[in-house]
Amino acid sequence: MKRELLFCCMLLCVFGLTGCDKGSGEGENDGGITVDNFATSTLAEDIAAIEDASSAADSASSSSTTTDESTSSDTTSDSSSNTASDSSSSSPSLSRVRLSAFSDFSCSSNWTNRDGALGLKAGSGSGTCTADFPGESGDYEVKIKIQAEYDGDPSYSLSIDGDVVKSGNYPYSCGSLQCSAGRDECPDSKQYIEVGTVSIEKGASVEFYGEESYPCGHSHGAYAKWHSIIFTP
Repeated sequence: MKRELLFCCMLLCVFGLTGCDKGSGEGENDGGITVDNFATSTLAEDIAAIEDASSAADSASSSSTTTDESTSSDTTSDSSSNTASDSSSSSPSLSRVRLSAFSDFSCSSNWTNRDGALGLKAGSGSGTCTADFPGESGDYEVKIKIQAEYDGDPSYSLSIDGDVVKSGNYPYSCGSLQCSAGRDECPDSKQYIEVGTVSIEKGASVEFYGEESYPCGHSHGAYAKWHSIIFTP
């Protein structure tokens, strides 16, 4: 396209200069070079100059394109490197952990199966159960699944590596103490005691403590029945 435009310009200039010469009728051989030859020589020089400028522009454009492609390649490389670095440095993901009272804890000898839950033997007072935390280190929402009774509110505590993180008394299965009620009227109920957010290290010692309760007399009481401890990240 550039060469076609240059050729057209050349023709216009040649014809223009030739027309002017014929109109004046002067100087065809004065300086040893005709007007036509002068126009042709000057035009050739102009065309050569334009072609050189065009070649220089094309070269600059090609260099710019190469530089841009190199920059794009470097950016992609940096992005890929950063992604790989971030992935390799990410910490292990936390998963929900459930420790069963029956199968995951080592307990003192006065615990037994009471109505489907692990509870204290009548008249044995108190007892403890311990386990090592198997999950990854991190912060967890902790809760204890207990089995409440109608005739007592046993004391309990939960400790992590020797530090008590929750303690108190069980709720009643019917909302309040019912010494005159029977199990048929007010059966046991499974409930959760919310402990809160606790920071736990992998392998930390988890200890549950329970103490039986006899507010209605020693004929019947509540035996700190429980099922499990749940850790949710």
